[in-house]
Amino acid sequence: MQQYFIKKGTGNAARNNLERVIVDQLERFDQVLTDDPKVVSELMRDAVEKCNRRYPRCKPATFVYDTVRTNSSDYQAYVRGLGGSRIWEAKVYHVTNTLLAPKEPPAHIPVPPSGRTTPGEQLSFL
Repeated sequence: MQQYFIKKGTGNAARNNLERVIVDQLERFDQVLTDDPKVVSELMRDAVEKCNRRYPRCKPATFVYDTVRTNSSDYQAYVRGLGGSRIWEAKVYHVTNTLLAPKEPPAHIPVPPSGRTTPGEQLSFL
């Protein structure tokens, strides 16, 4: 199954209420894993259009969704002049038998007083 990871990129600062609301709406799509990027992009487009209707006195924001490069499976979804998100194809694997940290930290790690170490004394955390 092919999946895509959405990550919000950097962009310009919001200049008016419309852009602030759009940034807040698009935050909910940050760091999301999806099966179909086109569906998510339509949800993003709908959010931008609702914001445009809510603030009719502001210049309407334009939403763009396209591929990053020709013959690429990576996409970008952004609002012109404001910034947006990159959508990368993700390969998700099931990881088993991972190394676990010890449940209890060591009871006491001896630390020599400052300036009183000999060349042979070293701290070891292993």
